[in-house]
Amino acid sequence: MEEKIFDDINHFDSKRAGYIITGFVMALICVWVNILHVGLGGMAVLIHEMGHAIAGWLLGSASVPAFDFRYGGGVTMIPDPSTWIFVVIYCAFAYGFFALHKNFISLGVLVFLLIAYTIAAFTGLRGGIILAMGHGTEVIFSALFLYRAFTGKSVAHELERLAYALVGWFLVMHNVAFSWKL
Repeated sequence: MEEKIFDDINHFDSKRAGYIITGFVMALICVWVNILHVGLGGMAVLIHEMGHAIAGWLLGSASVPAFDFRYGGGVTMIPDPSTWIFVVIYCAFAYGFFALHKNFISLGVLVFLLIAYTIAAFTGLRGGIILAMGHGTEVIFSALFLYRAFTGKSVAHELERLAYALVGWFLVMHNVAFSWKL
């Protein structure tokens, strides 16, 4: 029997809905009450800066995320690209070509990814991608947390749904509030 990704949503009962709604209300309170915002906001900053750092590493720079308490956020040091990081990444592509040499569809996808990666890493797109992945990573994490809250996947205890809902909704609201200020 095939397991569907959102199969658990079909069995959504009032107890589970209560976790989602309670998490939403708690996140709303955490966004509005400054002292509560600080705790979850620190986690949002960590996720945000890790997004910049991961994108920087994938695009050739040995990036280091850090908190910047002076301005209430974080900063990621992104140096110039390193030839050695590119050597490792292109060796991984070469290994992929070797491992998939008999599967023409996979090879086609890998060629597309190689071309897209090369364009992203060596053009003006590089800086934009690294910049966008700060908030992009927050969106990815909020989607992951809300998915777990709604479906119960990877949940050991039922109350984890409340924690996932709280953090997922907080990240969404945090980004909406930030966007509204712009």
